[in-house]
Amino acid sequence: RHTRYIGDWSSDVCSSDLPDPWEYDNGYEVVKYGQTLGLIPDVPISRALEIACAEGHFTSRLSERAEALLATDISATAVERARERCAARSNVEYQQLDLARDAIPGKFDLIVCSEMLYFIADWDALWAVAEKLANALTEDGCIILAHGNLIVDAPGHTGFPWPHAFGALGISWIFGDHPLLEFEKELQTPLYRIQRYRRRRSKQHCTTIVEMADTAKRLPQRVAEQVRWRGGQEAPVADS
Repeated sequence: RHTRYIGDWSSDVCSSDLPDPWEYDNGYEVVKYGQTLGLIPDVPISRALEIACAEGHFTSRLSERAEALLATDISATAVERARERCAARSNVEYQQLDLARDAIPGKFDLIVCSEMLYFIADWDALWAVAEKLANALTEDGCIILAHGNLIVDAPGHTGFPWPHAFGALGISWIFGDHPLLEFEKELQTPLYRIQRYRRRRSKQHCTTIVEMADTAKRLPQRVAEQVRWRGGQEAPVADS
């Protein structure tokens, strides 16, 4: 759910009395929001679902791309804060949702899930979530995922050393293997990946388009402190 910068996720993660305790309006998140929106197909979207809406910073922008948006989060506090932040958006509804346990409420042309799939318990549970999301898509619908690069997926490469079983790359292995989904496009940056999957229209293999991009030039301190550049190793220096 956006960038927590921590290795814990529960219904209390947004229970702080302070507004915006995770600073979702920092430049790093704002750039990532724009890149995520950029992967949404430029077609009419009747009904969209946001998983892990947090306090609604991205919700407000996403609501401009769909006729109707359901914003959900595991935290009741987050749902209420998103409702307050987006009060002027008449096309948004809100619901508390535990993705690992609850059923998806209906079918959607677009599902967006950012920075929370690391917190799924294990690979089998992640597959079950991919199955649930794939089945919640309308014909030709899309899933957009945005997650950080974790060292656990690719030791020796730049990423976050968070204590999870998988990061963006591992997530792509599961979603990319699902028989109902086509892995259409990926935006890769040094710190995260944004991926688009489409409900499969045929058994023909889809070639994934990969584009390279950058993050915000100045990282927030709490992000920068947790990055392990090249897996924590220093780059070799040439002799001459």
